[in-house]
Amino acid sequence: MDLERTPVLNLPLPHPDHLLSEDVLRLREALTTLDAGFGAQRTELQAAMAQTRSEVETALTATTTAVADALDEVSTEVLRRIRRLQLNQLLNLDL
Repeated sequence: MDLERTPVLNLPLPHPDHLLSEDVLRLREALTTLDAGFGAQRTELQAAMAQTRSEVETALTATTTAVADALDEVSTEVLRRIRRLQLNQLLNLDL
């Protein structure tokens, strides 16, 4: 029996001169190998996506907090200036 293999993944190839009954085990081995490879990649991808999601959520929380803090600071300053203007208007001061 010829034992030809694919050049990249080294999967067993059926031989054109063989009967299917002779190559069925090689085809099963090739499909099982592909399935295992894709399964491992899927697991790695899912883990990477979960890690990325966690990092994005952390960054988003930090950004949201920083923006809220900055907005509070600006709002406080704006309110202080508005109150000062209102007081100046009430007292007819030109400050």
